[in-house]
Amino acid sequence: MPDTNSPRPAADARGMPPPTAARRPRALLLALLVAAGFAALGWVMFLHGLAAFGLVGPDEPRYAEIGAEMLAAKNFVTPKLLGAPWLQKPVLEYWLVAAGDAVEGVNAAGSRLPNALLGLLLAAALAGFAAALRGWRAAGWTAAIALTSVFLFGFARAATTDMPLAAMMSFSLLCLYLWLRPQITGGGAGSRAWLWPAAAFLGFAVLAKGPVAMVLEGLVLVFMALRCRRWDWLRRVLTPGAVTVFAVVTLPWYIAVSMRTPAFLKVFFWQNNLERFATNRYQHPQPVWFFLPILFLAVFPWSGWSLLPLANAFHRITGRNRGGVRAQPARPADGLLWFLWLWLIAVAGFFSLSQSKLPGYVLPAIPAAILLIAFAAGEDSTPRWPGLISAAFTAAIPVGILLFPWLFTPQSWRPPAQYFLRNPALWMAGLGTAVVLWLLLWRRRFAAYIALTCAILAAAAWSLTGPLSPQVNAIASARPLAAAVWAQCGPPATVRLPILDPRQASAPMAGGSCAGQNLYAFHLPREMTYGLGFYLHRRPLPLTAQARWPRAGLVATDRRRIPALVNAALRHGLDAHIAIEPPLGANWALLRLAAPPAATPPQTPLRQSPSRRSPPQKKAKPPAAAPAPPTMHPPAVH
Repeated sequence: MPDTNSPRPAADARGMPPPTAARRPRALLLALLVAAGFAALGWVMFLHGLAAFGLVGPDEPRYAEIGAEMLAAKNFVTPKLLGAPWLQKPVLEYWLVAAGDAVEGVNAAGSRLPNALLGLLLAAALAGFAAALRGWRAAGWTAAIALTSVFLFGFARAATTDMPLAAMMSFSLLCLYLWLRPQITGGGAGSRAWLWPAAAFLGFAVLAKGPVAMVLEGLVLVFMALRCRRWDWLRRVLTPGAVTVFAVVTLPWYIAVSMRTPAFLKVFFWQNNLERFATNRYQHPQPVWFFLPILFLAVFPWSGWSLLPLANAFHRITGRNRGGVRAQPARPADGLLWFLWLWLIAVAGFFSLSQSKLPGYVLPAIPAAILLIAFAAGEDSTPRWPGLISAAFTAAIPVGILLFPWLFTPQSWRPPAQYFLRNPALWMAGLGTAVVLWLLLWRRRFAAYIALTCAILAAAAWSLTGPLSPQVNAIASARPLAAAVWAQCGPPATVRLPILDPRQASAPMAGGSCAGQNLYAFHLPREMTYGLGFYLHRRPLPLTAQARWPRAGLVATDRRRIPALVNAALRHGLDAHIAIEPPLGANWALLRLAAPPAATPPQTPLRQSPSRRSPPQKKAKPPAAAPAPPTMHPPAVH
């Protein structure tokens, strides 16, 4: 029961006192302004400029193409990439991409929009969860960190399977804790109003990336039952209603795809789950400690604050507080901190044992890390030292934005580094940002500190999706390369959807200036190959130095491979020249193959019969020999 004699009755645990009648309009106005600020921040970080630059990496264009083909063929069971079944991942991301394409069209914005909305919903759910259990101060910290931490908004703006898994698994674990909480605090049995949504979201998580979601959530529940000595939870969670909800969400697609494509069971469950975990089949080996720095940098620029929950946990374990005095037990004995720590440790520990490691594997642990940071930073006696570390990280952001054009300019075009290092704007941006943030921390103006940090992140995101987006597009996306192919060959360069036969994606072009020719790839990075697959719905045919070469066609290659391509073409009796100048900073080149022009053969004079011999004439000079073809040197590409 709250102390009704306290000058702040019943509100200390909620983070703010209840406003009096006179202060209520001001508090309401302030709440509306804060909500509007977070809404604007979410729009900039998650939704602004979704199509400012093209799809990047190998996964984005691959999953976007599968979703586009699903929508065109109206086949929402078997995922297909350029007409061939693609069984490495479940179907949820492809459904989301198809839904986004139906709204925005088949483009980068349509492919990315569903995950961006999922990221916003996840940030809102975390903030609401924090407000309900720890008050509005913790909710403000949670919203700020969730909307601006690099992992969360970065993966939310990507059309990959990581964000659906992280969002659905987080929704499920939040509901699972709300089901467990009354049993932890002695308030009775958990309500199925939380258990059934937990089962439904877990089903969607299994549709996002497979049975790994069940394993991770099961580990969290087992560890929590062990901590609280409540083994009955493992039985009670499997109620008929929860199991039915999970089965209704999950099983229909798995059964349907297994019946249509029997190879799914082997390709998905064996190769892409068991072998990916137990072997180095996909060549992503990393040391067992790989995810420790990843977790630290995942919440950038709030990485300094991630050390605060660790320090608090150490003080609780040792029984000492920051001043060396015996620490008091945590006031809310609801097991929430234990639940969040077990959530984080289960995800990071499980994937640390895997033989294949990628940074995105620990994305499902980041929501737990965000809540731990927010709860620690939202306490009354918040220390300054984590903020000083994070302020240094934040100060690096404007410096990085100013250096971005120089860092990604080809070396031959890049001015000396001293030119930028002597620029006073660079130093003012970095040192000025750090000094202002440190002063705010020194005066304990945490609200202003959070607002300034969020404003700097929003300005950086606006720059990358605005003025700097053409350079990002040229560096990281295959969209300019696809545009170059289209400029050379016209509409026949694009294969029309739906693709019912994989041979359609590699057939010669049917018309235009490239009629009868094909598109080839010579040591082209796979992210560019998959990018061409999305933007042209075409599979470039692989071309190697030893293969039989076509007499004409377009060849896409890594710009560093131009000399090897030209020399290989000469060995096959072909000319290779730049078809179109790539944009500045691009790492690709597009060359056209053609047979060299044939030399005019010398004409042999006709012999005449002796009876009709013509008068003697001056001896004609022999025709000059055809000049030797010049040695071909690869043109310079900038």
